[in-house]
Amino acid sequence: MRSSFRATLIAALVSAWLAVGGSRLEAASPVDLGPPPTDRPGQTQPGAAFPLDEDVPLSFLDRYPRPVTGQLDPRFVPPARLRPQNLSVPSAGLQNPRLGLNFSNYDDLYPEARAAGASHDRVTFSMSTTEPEPGRFFWADYDKLVAAATARNVQVLGVLVEPANWAGDATQPHPVWWVPRGLDRPWNDPANVWANWVGATVRHYRGNVRAWEVWNEPNIEFWGGTAAQFARLLKVTYQAIKANDPGATVVFGGVYKANNWGRVQQILAALKADPEGARANYFFDVFGIHVYDAGICEQFDLIGALKKNVDEMTSPHPVWVTESGIRVWPSPNPGYALPNEHASFLIQNYAYALYAGAQRYYFWRANDAGDTAQPWGLWSDARQVRPAFTAFQVAATKLPITYTWAFREWANSGAVSRITFYGTPLGKVTVLWNAGATAQRYDLGAALAVATVTRPDGSVVQRTQTSGAWAFDLPSAPNFRWAKPGGECQVASEPIIITERDTTPPTTRLGATQIGSNVARLTWQGFDPNGRGDDGVSGIWAYDVQMRINRGPWTTLAEWQTTTSLRVPTRAGNTYTFRARARDRAGNEQSWASARVAVLFAR
Repeated sequence: MRSSFRATLIAALVSAWLAVGGSRLEAASPVDLGPPPTDRPGQTQPGAAFPLDEDVPLSFLDRYPRPVTGQLDPRFVPPARLRPQNLSVPSAGLQNPRLGLNFSNYDDLYPEARAAGASHDRVTFSMSTTEPEPGRFFWADYDKLVAAATARNVQVLGVLVEPANWAGDATQPHPVWWVPRGLDRPWNDPANVWANWVGATVRHYRGNVRAWEVWNEPNIEFWGGTAAQFARLLKVTYQAIKANDPGATVVFGGVYKANNWGRVQQILAALKADPEGARANYFFDVFGIHVYDAGICEQFDLIGALKKNVDEMTSPHPVWVTESGIRVWPSPNPGYALPNEHASFLIQNYAYALYAGAQRYYFWRANDAGDTAQPWGLWSDARQVRPAFTAFQVAATKLPITYTWAFREWANSGAVSRITFYGTPLGKVTVLWNAGATAQRYDLGAALAVATVTRPDGSVVQRTQTSGAWAFDLPSAPNFRWAKPGGECQVASEPIIITERDTTPPTTRLGATQIGSNVARLTWQGFDPNGRGDDGVSGIWAYDVQMRINRGPWTTLAEWQTTTSLRVPTRAGNTYTFRARARDRAGNEQSWASARVAVLFAR
């Protein structure tokens, strides 16, 4: 058991991140946009400062499973545990391409992972296990694992970790894993034993494992070397992966929250300074983050802040949340969640990660893997399904896979968290919870007269409204057992998912008239049809208008225009082509390709 770590994100970094939101959308003169809609893209409520003294009461070594090592014929998968004869897995739903689990390979949980809706598994590929002696490789157990995942349509994210003892640099500290020797050599030099093992591993699984995560949580004790040495490890690993599988995705090993963020900045600075860095995407395709409790009860957008800093220090990179979870206990226990809170946390944290732009989300974890002191799994080791299993299914099917934009606010003096996804294949989807110590009532503006309310247990209620808003009574946050003076919300109230199904984009008719020697009048009208399977029409929200002169490029005249006409200056002898598109209140946008044009020749 190791002591807790404190977050060390520097104050200057925090202050630069607190101004969240996109640039203001302006119209070209003389267009008057009028007041913008409340939930425009890029708008968000201001966040609170990041708690720099945050405690992290997690035991890293105990929760991170390590394969058996030091044997010539090692077994990667622990011996199978007895399955109760009455095991009943809920029927399979959609496999969500964003969602994954950590270590579904333990006890061969791939059928259950698929039934939960997971498309991905995160698996440790250990050098110590597969190459325990120089040049002697043992792939059999990993081969079985990858084959079992493939059979269930589950993609494996391989985490490259744990150099063998013979490959370690004895001059470097190794609180968990060795720093490999020979990192200073080129990736294909036999003396670079780590890169050579990476190349052999990637070559062996080319076409079956499509993504590789380089190391694990290098900002804490899993990396004992310097920041420059880790930057070098990331570089030679990236080169070895791309040389053997150019299409593979390379993930910067999951950084644990913002702990020791200065070390991460040093790594990024070293990657930026490398003369080959810019041409090689700074030696990673995706930045991995482990978020855990972040975003549930705090207004600070940790994922957005970390991504912003990474992008500024290197170049824009997608984000994957490769670990996120909470320990579960059947009775109240400080630092743990009750089973129903475990389920609530899963939906809340995934909704937050989805809002923050994470391309993938891996929940920690599939089962407990023998960790009876700190259970995390959707299943117990006796293969008993916990409520979080159903919550995972709800997240996989009731939260959108794609969306046009998302909006978040902290309402009721910061107690109520609301995340709304617009322009989704499901319609307008809102996730709502209370992070406050007292019950709250929240009124959600309605897009339709009918909505579906889904809870983490999968129960569904149809509601109707006539007042223009949905009223929800949210109980207080139940879990204030975090080890802090005065307590702090660790899990918010049970989240509810409100779906207003309008999935059909509107259309627009457009006309243009020359009304003077140098002025044209542009008018348009929008239509919002009721599509098949929809529960109504949400109505036109706003319009975007563009113009091109002669054969020039399209330029924007107005965005989020709420009126249906404007005046445009013209010049004799030019041909003006206009187009407009509509957007409804569920976020469905008409495509520019389907927009009709109006052509005007100025005389």
